[in-house]
Amino acid sequence: MKAKYDSSKLVFILLRSILWIILLILVFQGARYAYSYGRAIFMDEAYTEGGVNEDVEVFVMEGSTARKVGEQLEDAGIIEDKTLFYLQAVLSDRSDGIVGGNYVFNSAMKPSRILEMLQTGP
Repeated sequence: MKAKYDSSKLVFILLRSILWIILLILVFQGARYAYSYGRAIFMDEAYTEGGVNEDVEVFVMEGSTARKVGEQLEDAGIIEDKTLFYLQAVLSDRSDGIVGGNYVFNSAMKPSRILEMLQTGP
């Protein structure tokens, strides 16, 4: 009887240890993701796909939101992540007041420069 009790206790400890290890791995991966995303928001780095700097013309409708413009810029290959762009706009207090018009953006532009252009007009 004692051997059965010891083996079930051992299995319980083993399973509990495995669950703790999985939890620690998930927390660590989540922290890494949060750090890299937060860094991307505040580092203001340009997105150049494959090292190619090309000018792209984008038409922004009057009254467009930062979220909508982010979608357009992502589709045009100017930015990598529309959500990241939107968060940069909100956190830099530039999500409102976007001026419509025909813009020429370059994939080597930093998000802060793009947001500045969107607020001043083409």
